[in-house]
Formats: sequence, C-alpha cells, structure tokens
Amino acid sequence: MATMWRHRRRSLGLAVCLAMAMACVHAARVVPPPPPNPAAGHLVWPPAPARPRITYLRDVILSRDRRPPRGFWHRLGRLFGKAARPRIIRPYGVAVGDEGALYIADPGAFRVHILDLSDGSYRFLPDRRDHLALLSPVGVVADGAGGCFVSDSAAAKVYRFDAGGRLQATIERFHRPTGVAFNQHLGRLYVVDTGDHRVRVFTATGDHLFDFGFRGDQAGAFNYPTNISVTTAGTIYVVDSMNFRVQRFDPDGNPLGSFGAAGDGPGTFSKPRGVALDSDGHIYVADATFDNVQIFDGEGRVLLYFGSTGTGPGHFYLPAGVAIDDRDRIYVADSYNRRVEVFQYLRDPLAAPMGAGATLPPKEVER
Repeated sequence: MATMWRHRRRSLGLAVCLAMAMACVHAARVVPPPPPNPAAGHLVWPPAPARPRITYLRDVILSRDRRPPRGFWHRLGRLFGKAARPRIIRPYGVAVGDEGALYIADPGAFRVHILDLSDGSYRFLPDRRDHLALLSPVGVVADGAGGCFVSDSAAAKVYRFDAGGRLQATIERFHRPTGVAFNQHLGRLYVVDTGDHRVRVFTATGDHLFDFGFRGDQAGAFNYPTNISVTTAGTIYVVDSMNFRVQRFDPDGNPLGSFGAAGDGPGTFSKPRGVALDSDGHIYVADATFDNVQIFDGEGRVLLYFGSTGTGPGHFYLPAGVAIDDRDRIYVADSYNRRVEVFQYLRDPLAAPMGAGATLPPKEVER
C-alpha cells in the first residue's frame, strides 16, 4: 500500500510539473496580433477623387486584442478550460482616458471593459472586492484622474471609480440615467436622465448643482434625450433623440441652438445615438437606423458620413456611442457586431476645411 501511495504521489507530482510547463509554454506563445493594416483596404471617406477626410484603422475585439493574464493560476485555469474569457457582448458607451485606456460600457456583459490598445492589458469594472453588480451600464466617461464615471440605467445610479477600479461614490436620484460627460475644467459631471427628459449636473464628488431641460419640442426642451458630449471650452451637445436633433448649450445649460430633423436623408436623423467632437470642432453623430456616422460643422451643416450596414471593416450594425481622443481617432461602439471600430480624422492644416472638398455620397441603408 505504501509503495502504491508513493507511486501515486510521484505521478501526481509529474502531472503538476507537466501542467506548469505546458502552461508556461502556452503563455510564451500567446502574443497579441498586430492591429489590421489600414492601407490594406484603403477604406477612406469620401471616395476618390475627393480629398479623404476619414480612414478606417481597425476594430477592437477582446478575444484577439486582450493580452492573456500572466499569473500562473490564470494559465493553469486556461490550460484546463476553466478560465472565463471576457467578450464584448453588446457595447453601447465608449470613452478614452487621458492615459490612453479605452472604456467600453457593455450592458450585455454587465461590466465596463478597460483595454489598453498599446499593450493589450485588460481589466474590468466593477472590482469584485466592491461587491457591486452593474445591471445595465450604458454610459462611461473618464474623470481626468485615471478613473471614470459609469451610468447604470437599470439601477438608476451613476458610479465613480478611481484609477485602481475601486468604487468611490454612488450618485442616485435618477429615473433612467444614460449619457454622461465630464467638464474637467469646471469639475462638473453632466448626466442625461432620459426618463425625466433633462440633464442633471453634479460636482465631481457627486453634489447636485442644478438641472436643465424639460419635456417638449421647443428650444431647451427634450423628448427622451440619450447621449451627451462636452467640449474643452465647455459647450454641451445633447442628442435629443425623439425630437430628432442635437441641441447645443453653454456650461450652465442655456440653449445655444440645434440642428437636425426627422428623415431618411443626409443631415436628418432616425435613431441618433452617440455624439462627439474632433479637434476642429466637427460634430459626429451615430445613427442606429442608418448604420453610419454623420459629420456636421459648427453650424449644423452636414459635411460627410461614413459607414453602412454590414459586418466587415467600416460597416456597422446598430452603432451607438462615439468617442474621439486627442489624436482625432474616432471610436464607435458597433453594438450588434460586438466590437468597437476605430477610424482616423485626417486633419490637414494646409488643406481646405472638410466641407470645402468633401462630397456626400448617397445614403446607404441596406435594411
């Protein structure tokens, strides 16, 4: 019996050593692939002979772009098929932090993915140590200090997380919070409350300052607003979804104008979603019916659109949130394709403004 027990212990030891060796070898061979080469497809908008203003860069898919965890237990769990691999299920909100992290609010996965595209490092919110469950995270915005704010429309709350991913504050008193934007200069958090048809304004620590908006169709009123963006100068852009327009406000919520109308042609909206601005002040608005992103100038005149219905590069299937970083890279949540697509605004200070050389091709709706 003793001899048999020693033999079993020796076999078990060899099995564990073999598992460790195989896990290490497997980890050594897992190298995140380089992003797709944008020159391969030559996807640019508008098409030649017009000067290109937008080019496709890549898509973001966690199963490919995430660097596998390097710890031994992660490798061992993956070897035996027990390690859960995070996936993008139904992305809605997107944001980019000052440190280069890409935030993806994913109500389908009940979490916020945080991915560094430079090295593939990955983490997610909420941190398990906070014993918090996100029910429907739809909005996310960086706070300028390495952390972020996250709106949970089902829980009717907005959470603030620090740079380490730990919960710092919870803001309540909402009906259905959706879009969030943060003015770092003023330290103001703007939260769109879709169910109450208004925007609520708080300090960075969650103290309530004021609200603006009410239900209606006149200037300053909303009909189910959804997404929001704020410029470095403090101007606020709110997607007024069921009024089929984008409204512009000053930092204190005073209306400055609007553009858009219901329709099925360029410059109109059907299901407007995300909104963001590039470094030249162009306004980007995603539309989930048209499966494209339209670009407007500061006066609300349509200049260009990019994207159409499909699953390939540069195509969308119900696009949602839009974010633009300080290098004019455009991130679009492609909800039903389970990815984020990345484009580049081709800014040329020596060229004419976008509207001067760009032509708007006929709208493509393949539904």
